[in-house]
Amino acid sequence: MSQSSPLVTVGVCTYKRPEGIAKCLRSLIDQQTSIPFDIVVTENDASQGSKAVIEQIADEAKEKGIEIRYYCEPEPNIAIARNRCVTECRGEFLAFIDDDEWAQPDWLEKLVEVQGEYNADVVYGTVIQEYEPGFPEYLKGIRDYQGMFQEGQKLESAATNSTLYRMALLKQREAPFNPEFGKTGGEDSDLAFFLFQKLNALIIKTFKAAVVELQPASRGTCRYYWKRSYRESYIAAKLFNQYYFRMAGLKVNGIHFFTALKGLLINCVKLIVMPRRAFAGIGINIASMAGIIAFYLGRKNANHSS
Repeated sequence: MSQSSPLVTVGVCTYKRPEGIAKCLRSLIDQQTSIPFDIVVTENDASQGSKAVIEQIADEAKEKGIEIRYYCEPEPNIAIARNRCVTECRGEFLAFIDDDEWAQPDWLEKLVEVQGEYNADVVYGTVIQEYEPGFPEYLKGIRDYQGMFQEGQKLESAATNSTLYRMALLKQREAPFNPEFGKTGGEDSDLAFFLFQKLNALIIKTFKAAVVELQPASRGTCRYYWKRSYRESYIAAKLFNQYYFRMAGLKVNGIHFFTALKGLLINCVKLIVMPRRAFAGIGINIASMAGIIAFYLGRKNANHSS
């Protein structure tokens, strides 16, 4: 395969996960596909703790005709790391996968297949959750929203953890991922609101292209999900307020607030039959509402925690 002109560059940003990035990269070089692709890894860590393992796998990849290129962005900011992947992309398309995920053998093949079927600008794949031993049963899947989507559904935005982007679209914005959201998360949603909706980009959801994401036992606490829900709700409120007219943003945030309130009431009823899961859900609902209120009160949002 010619690496001078790959169709797809796969971008991976990594931070202090040497074992995770190793598993991720091996799943990429084992892709069952004839699609020409290369891989860019950006380590978002000044200590470069994963460089050695990445270079070792780069040597393994060479034997399969696949190039892995390593870069480091020392400032802790995921948006800056993603932008480096964009800068170093040689393909017509850029596919992102996270460093705590590994790709199914046909992941890349299916992303490109769906892109061609719809002539899509962005294809958002699916993420299958895998849990470490000791992860509480009552918390498994509590924030898994994949069931909300349908195959081939048109979306307004997409996360970056199993996604194919047309590079011509990303080039319409200098530094497409906004560093303002690089420590809190939300850089992918910012991109969608700022650029994709303005350009009427076609974003397609597919379940055919899947990655597996590891959920460590350390995340198996109500506190983790409550903090995450607060942070993400705050960011969403900020984005809706920023990219809609002020009153329209207020309306959208109001809808989200009352959706969370409705969920809270439903979970109160569920306390009778599944008390622990419903209790966790109530906390998520309250945290979501609190995030919206905190934004309008001018509170500062917390940094992203993995």
